[in-house]
Amino acid sequence: MPVTPLPKKLDKKQHIPLDIDVFPMDNSNTKKEGVEYTYKKFFGYAPIAAYFGCEGWCLGCELRPGSQHSQNDFIGFLQAVLHRSRRLTRAPILVRLDSGHDAEESRREIAGFKGVNHIIKLNPRKYHTKEHWLPIFEEKQVKWEESRPGKSYATLSTVYETNYGNQRLIIRIIKRTTDTVGQRFLTPDYELEVTVLASGFSTN
Repeated sequence: MPVTPLPKKLDKKQHIPLDIDVFPMDNSNTKKEGVEYTYKKFFGYAPIAAYFGCEGWCLGCELRPGSQHSQNDFIGFLQAVLHRSRRLTRAPILVRLDSGHDAEESRREIAGFKGVNHIIKLNPRKYHTKEHWLPIFEEKQVKWEESRPGKSYATLSTVYETNYGNQRLIIRIIKRTTDTVGQRFLTPDYELEVTVLASGFSTN
């Protein structure tokens, strides 16, 4: 079967994407075992699934109770789908995860697999706030780029060391002075996005 990597213009090494995510299912008004209140604010299940390659081949789908946190029992599922993916290709693999899997154990586990890198969106924490990063952006004189009138963004990249390899933080701050129809705000509105990348992957 074809397993298509990321386009070369986005990724020079052309990793094979492996996307893992939880998707709540609405099972309201039922009394099935495991139907619980989900983070989407309805009763149902919260399965976790893994999709491989640009085609989206399903390498695993596990039914879970609706209230189960994304990271709960995640490592076993991650190990299983990584082993399955290695039976399909020896090409480099890029695991893409949302902030529900922003955990040290996730990054450590992925680093243990040869030729596997990751992109994980970070959860806001003490050092991942607008108030923390804005002065750093100003100190480093990071250039702002306009995406539309009244909306601009600035991006900063920094590397930090861990005992399982270097990790790269990509910090983006979005600044809005107007809404989409041009209505001006009294004060600028800032939005923070932080992503952590394995040292072996670059978006350049």
